Amino acid sequence: MTNVSKKTKIISDSMALSSVRVIVMASGFVKNIILAKLFVPASYGLLNFVFLILSYNNYAGAGLKAAAMREVPYFIGKRNDEEALAIQNVTITANMLLSITASVIILVTALLGNFDHDMRLTLVVAAVLFSLYTQYTFYEMKATFLKDFKLISRLRLLDVVLKFFIVIIASFLAGIRGAILSLLLIQLIVLFYASKKIHLQFMPNLDKARLVSLGRLGIPLFLGGLAWTMFLTLDGLMIMKFLGRASFGYYSLATLFLSFFYGLTSDTGTIVYRHSQEHYGKTDESFSLRRFIEEPTRLVAFCFPMVIGVIIFFIDLPTRHILPKYMPSAAVIKVLIFAYFFVFLSIFHGSLFTTLNKQIFHFFLRLFFIIILVLIDLFMIKKGFGIQGVALGTTISWVAYSVSTFFLTAKYIIRETESRLTYILKMLWPVLYASLLILICLFIGRHLAGYYRDLLPGSIFVACYMPIVLYINKKTNIFRTIMNIVYKAA
Repeated sequence: MTNVSKKTKIISDSMALSSVRVIVMASGFVKNIILAKLFVPASYGLLNFVFLILSYNNYAGAGLKAAAMREVPYFIGKRNDEEALAIQNVTITANMLLSITASVIILVTALLGNFDHDMRLTLVVAAVLFSLYTQYTFYEMKATFLKDFKLISRLRLLDVVLKFFIVIIASFLAGIRGAILSLLLIQLIVLFYASKKIHLQFMPNLDKARLVSLGRLGIPLFLGGLAWTMFLTLDGLMIMKFLGRASFGYYSLATLFLSFFYGLTSDTGTIVYRHSQEHYGKTDESFSLRRFIEEPTRLVAFCFPMVIGVIIFFIDLPTRHILPKYMPSAAVIKVLIFAYFFVFLSIFHGSLFTTLNKQIFHFFLRLFFIIILVLIDLFMIKKGFGIQGVALGTTISWVAYSVSTFFLTAKYIIRETESRLTYILKMLWPVLYASLLILICLFIGRHLAGYYRDLLPGSIFVACYMPIVLYINKKTNIFRTIMNIVYKAA
């Protein structure tokens, strides 16, 4: 496959996943608006607590799945399909046993802990979902190995359609308990469909040598992945602990909105990683990975600041008219959007640590910034800055982590003749320019009133930043490539 056709394949797969992601998030956002109107913030936060627990599912296998995601494409690149299949089967067998153990622990905690009825039900359902979702991820993993990202898109589309209708109907019929219980039915249906569409070629296998090898690679990946999930969720957990369910409800709605953008970038990162890992298996040359890392990072770095400005200037208007009681969520979004931008930038470069077998170092890097995040967020809470203070502390931590990741990984993909600082500034100058524009437009908005204040500053920002988007399109022809793919699909 030529570089051009590989680039087109990556963009095509990214568009397939991204299109479904748009549908997933749009329907999910509408669904959550309905649920937010139906439930008080405390109950709404309880429903989202189920998904918070499930976010740790990927790490129940102690990193074995992450190790397989690295090793299987590598051996496919080496044209050793037998070893790739053996690694897959060892991974599935071990993960099934470990996820059942984790579910039992959650279940025992629910039954023996001092919880009210709603929280106990939430934990029991989460325990069962934990194992069911683990089984589903095996099918997504297999589809990823096959680079069948369009099938993954269909699976996710089925999941979102079911969640939209079944959860809402259950909420109206049986309240928050019905909504939580309906998640079990949905997961069973999606799991059944996946089993009919994907042949795992699974045979139970706990080969000791492969298990030890995967464990040596997987445990650092597990620790790094767990640290990443903690990095993304500790702010919410601290709010739940110190500020209560209502504050967590406000904050979770903000993170739900922003997770749409995170999902788009994360999906693209998964596709790029799958292709780059297979390429590395053929070349064993880190400098050859630059084209896989730099171009998607540049697209995010140049295009997403436009989104930042649009959200900052226009988020209040729809929130005020659709969900007025959730205005605190809009204030959080305006702060966290900068944090998510830097997280997006770190996704592609951070994968280099795994490719180059430096996952232990990556874990300690994340651990260091987790400690920074906890200290800053605790300071914000104790000083009474509330959820906006937590959002600011989280943003500071994520910006520092992402810039550090940029700096530390750049040396593996740029030649000695090029400065790492220059490389980083090439990526960051658009967001610095956008930040300056935002400050100027906010100053202009202070002297306006009514709808002029709501619309004019944002319009000025869009007009002034649009040349940057046109510039990156001229450099990459990304819009033309996308239109060609859409035309061929039609």
